[in-house]
Amino acid sequence: MVVGVLFSVIIALAGELPKAPAPGPDVAAYFSHHHSALLTIAYLEGLAGVLMIWFWGVLRSVVAKAEGGTGRLSAVVLVAGTGQALLYTLSGAFLGTLAYHAPRTIDSTSAALLYRMGSVAFQAGAFPLGAALLAAAIVGLRSRALPSWLSWISGAFGVIALALRAIPEETYGPERVGSVAFFLVPLWFAVTGVVMTRRSTGGKIAITV
Repeated sequence: MVVGVLFSVIIALAGELPKAPAPGPDVAAYFSHHHSALLTIAYLEGLAGVLMIWFWGVLRSVVAKAEGGTGRLSAVVLVAGTGQALLYTLSGAFLGTLAYHAPRTIDSTSAALLYRMGSVAFQAGAFPLGAALLAAAIVGLRSRALPSWLSWISGAFGVIALALRAIPEETYGPERVGSVAFFLVPLWFAVTGVVMTRRSTGGKIAITV
């Protein structure tokens, strides 16, 4: 649930980032003007990455208990989810580097390169995210480890995450489908965290982030 809150704070602080493909001078100017907020975002993204790894570990334990056997799909949830978290953290590292150096006069070519690398790392995270969501959805539907409505939503989000990668990057602007999906992911983390907490067994509270 904390992951969802952090995502929301990050989105609010970031505002409207330069649209892709953004020219170097525009990127340098934006990061120079907003460098304090963007450095805060870089830290919060690293913290969110740590919490996401914890989240995927908790979700893995929930679905593994229901899946039984070798826990193949449960392993996919943890490994793919961790991969998504690491790529998200890497994206924050690139953007944090850009924010740190922007006020100290960074050339437009380097600004454009760092921004694109951060964007690519973030977008590449959709592949492991899609795998983790689909694996969790399959186990949830087979074993009722998760409510059926949440399993269907998770599966749909997994398919959407993979499908969006086939859409040109320029569509990821305000009021477009990429932005809508970007806002739905934090909500999924928050809702799934609440569901896992309420479904914790033995009267123990599962620490889901």
